[in-house]
Amino acid sequence: MKPDVVSVFFWKLKIMRIRTFHFIFILAVLFAYGLGISTISAQQMKGLPIGAWKVHLPFNDVKAVEKFNNQIYAATSSGIYSYDPASGEINIFSKIQGLSD
Repeated sequence: MKPDVVSVFFWKLKIMRIRTFHFIFILAVLFAYGLGISTISAQQMKGLPIGAWKVHLPFNDVKAVEKFNNQIYAATSSGIYSYDPASGEINIFSKIQGLSD
């Protein structure tokens, strides 16, 4: 028995509605995800002027450590760090701050 034209039409329409709903839902999720990422990025960059650089250097590849004038200095492949045990302050010296090769 062949299905009639009307039932086939409504069946295809139902499939199209489901696909359209899924497509719109996926677009909405991707948009919300992208909006969240851009908001996080904007919050992380807050206070950083345009054209300025933020340093992201690894702390785990220390080549040498030396104590001098109540500060601890660590040399890495990407820069030098100083740590003041009294205040807990860490200073980073890299090419961005003017450290030369």
